[in-house]
Amino acid sequence: MKRAAAVLVLLALLVAGCVSPAWDDHDYALKAEQSDESVSSTLRIVRLAVQNSHKLTRP
Repeated sequence: MKRAAAVLVLLALLVAGCVSPAWDDHDYALKAEQSDESVSSTLRIVRLAVQNSHKLTRP
């Protein structure tokens, strides 16, 4: 019984090592930076579209 429990604990530890670790502050900072860049890019596109709206074709 003790041997089976030890094997189960060892197996659980091995499986836990395969799972990706929890995000830390650095990971969240990278994700926030990517989100900021995406929003900034979208704003640039919208501003260009508004500035040049007279050049856009209309249906």
